[in-house]
Amino acid sequence: MAEKKIYFIKRTFGELKAGVMPDAVDPHRIMSSLGPKMREAVLNNPSGYKDDDVCQLLALDGKTVVGATNPYPGRLYVKGEIVPILNGSYLFAHEDYRKDNVGGELFYRETNLHPLKNTLFAGISQMALPLYHALKYTVFEFPRLIYLRRSKSVVQSIMHSEAGWTKPIIWATDLILYSHRVILHFFTSLRLGKYSVEEIKDTPQEVESIVLSEGKSYMELHDRAWFNWSLNYSISEDERTKKRLYIVRNDDRIEGFFLIKQEFFEQASSRGFKNVYLGSVMEWGITPDSHLTEKDLTMLSLSCFDKDVDGIQYASTDMKTIKKLKWCLFVQVGSANIGFRLRSIKDVSIKDINNWRIRLAASDTVLN
Repeated sequence: MAEKKIYFIKRTFGELKAGVMPDAVDPHRIMSSLGPKMREAVLNNPSGYKDDDVCQLLALDGKTVVGATNPYPGRLYVKGEIVPILNGSYLFAHEDYRKDNVGGELFYRETNLHPLKNTLFAGISQMALPLYHALKYTVFEFPRLIYLRRSKSVVQSIMHSEAGWTKPIIWATDLILYSHRVILHFFTSLRLGKYSVEEIKDTPQEVESIVLSEGKSYMELHDRAWFNWSLNYSISEDERTKKRLYIVRNDDRIEGFFLIKQEFFEQASSRGFKNVYLGSVMEWGITPDSHLTEKDLTMLSLSCFDKDVDGIQYASTDMKTIKKLKWCLFVQVGSANIGFRLRSIKDVSIKDINNWRIRLAASDTVLN
């Protein structure tokens, strides 16, 4: 085998806009992770960018692309002030180069791109967490729950078989799940019948006001522009990926909202769940004077997902809500997480998860 000669190059937003391509070959389709969909998304990012900002870091062996990561600008809202940060989407190294630490080197270079050394990432894999800790990141982990609606993937994973004899078990389990869903919907309607749920295509100012009125010292800036960007753009080429924003009204007054997403996974987790169409409650908020709760919004959201969704994912830092949802047969499956290193902020209170407004819709998780 020829000796590896690995080096790293940067692509800028200016080059991306102009259609300038690096002098490289991409047989593994790694560079094309910044394809038409993602190009459209990052060039319309409401957080803004400069033409000389980096939009892609590439690892090359000679002229062959063997790894890539795609950083893009984001914004935090810190005690009433907007603070620029760097987010990232996609980090990949070809399997033949992982032992050469190509992925680790790409990530290290990405974390040092931002002029203020402010970075935040979400949806971190368990394998990558030691690298985050080594680079002095603060990592918050919080419970991830699943409400199961269709059992095929779970049953076949537990039985280690996709044979026909599993069908009666799947049918019986789905009948139980359906019965529970009907009961849950009945009691939700009984208790929250005065509220109406309405899908909207353009984010009203009230949604931004709800987010900013939550009173936390630290949060990603999910303003009206961010919501519209998240709804209208995606980096996924899969037509099954869908996003919808709903407002919750009491008479004519908006008292809450939630943003949901549906996404197909050939492999949903390390537990072996295959071909799963997963729904997620990505974002939500409630007006300060409303009687609605986080649990209420989650219950209202359940009927807004398509019928072929296999399960619904929810993650929160509010342990009271987590406990209540477990009573409703939401099952904890691991943890969600965010990791950040914010060198421009010296206040130690930033390392306390209780001072943060955290949602599953962190970093690139809505765009994926």
